[in-house]
Amino acid sequence: MNFWDLLIQGSNDVYLINYLMFPLFLFRIGYQLTQTFEYTRLIRFGSYSKWIVRQTLHFSIFTLSLLLLWNAAILGLALGLPFSTEWSEFSRLDRNGNGILSILSSFFSSPLLAWAGQFLLFFLTLSIIHLLAAILYATSNSKWLLNSFLTSLFILAILSFKVFPPSFKWISLPNYLSLFHGIGSFGHFAIPVAVLSAILVICICSLKLIGRDYPFLKTHLKEKWPILVFSGFILFALIMKAVQFHGEQLTASDYWIVSFFGTTQEGFDILSFSFYLIVFLGFIYFVQLFLHTQLKELNYTSIIRHRSMVKWLAGWLAKLFGFALLFLAILMIGALVIGLSFDYPLMEISQLFPHTSFLLILYHFWVNGFLQLAFYILLVVFVSLLTKDVMKSFTVLLGMSIFMFPGANFNYFFPFGLNSMGLLQASTPLLQHSAVLLIYNLLLWVALVYLLRKKDFNF
Repeated sequence: MNFWDLLIQGSNDVYLINYLMFPLFLFRIGYQLTQTFEYTRLIRFGSYSKWIVRQTLHFSIFTLSLLLLWNAAILGLALGLPFSTEWSEFSRLDRNGNGILSILSSFFSSPLLAWAGQFLLFFLTLSIIHLLAAILYATSNSKWLLNSFLTSLFILAILSFKVFPPSFKWISLPNYLSLFHGIGSFGHFAIPVAVLSAILVICICSLKLIGRDYPFLKTHLKEKWPILVFSGFILFALIMKAVQFHGEQLTASDYWIVSFFGTTQEGFDILSFSFYLIVFLGFIYFVQLFLHTQLKELNYTSIIRHRSMVKWLAGWLAKLFGFALLFLAILMIGALVIGLSFDYPLMEISQLFPHTSFLLILYHFWVNGFLQLAFYILLVVFVSLLTKDVMKSFTVLLGMSIFMFPGANFNYFFPFGLNSMGLLQASTPLLQHSAVLLIYNLLLWVALVYLLRKKDFNF
């Protein structure tokens, strides 16, 4: 062994990086940006972009100093080991516990190049993270958003180290913090550097846009932020499902099924039940917002234009049914893409339900899924028109969720939760669920038509 063995292993150790050095740098980023963001300094610099560049340069000096101190501490531990400019015999041994030195010695001709590569990769990654954080804070001026961003990076570093599969190498932070992990995942040192360089160029180009007023974009984001939060939660939950069942020999179809398993009368799982309510009743929440807008704009002019209340209802109800189909398509595609990303094999035969054909799975998800969403939509419309209170319809839906508990929905004759993928293993046929949903949808439509023709509406 020589001193390079300890220096290169210490600077590439992901445990040391993830749990000590990386959070230390993240804390420094948050502290520096929040303490130096003052309008008097912005006036002196003349623009947000100059302030961001100045803060990034200051952080670069801090990063260089701490990296040199870190490596000096490792060298202090290496005192007494032989000095050499070449790889040691120990570093070339391909054995357990020596993966870092073995891979790097086979890729770099000199240990100095390997050490410089790790130094450059870590420095470049931290500089880009600081630049992204500075841009985020300058545009939002929100400490909560900045701290959330930095905390998310720390969580991502831990998850991508121990949880994410190899197929997630492009978003795995250890691949950009440790040269050993980057080469092990990408097979070459140039790829993570190229990715970081591309992000750096994008950040530099975006500096010209910082500080400008974009009222349309701000208004649009302000209106659409609930949809973004809703989509982010579904994505996060699907990823957690993929992590939970990874390595259990399931196919992509099985992962799709367990993601939207819901509940059955034979079995109940609180997480599946909660996820079902959040996903499908969350979609109905946005339907209610749309309905609230329609009711606010309801006047004599709109009724005259559509000639009747029924045609007025059918006009925008068709749009909601189209959104329901689009929502189902997004759920299906998203689940299959995440399943394939976690190396679930794309097979039509389900390992969970080997006697259920793939066509039946498609039928249940699409036909029963659409009929179930249609029932929710029609019920929300009916209760809202009857009570003139949109929120009461959501309360009614939440109350009806009791029929998803075991024993509450006798023989599945009540139309709630009948699109749960867990019903593929139930004793009742899928066609019965379709018939139940279709009958209730027709009854609701008849009730709506009667209500619109008989009820007086004050504009």
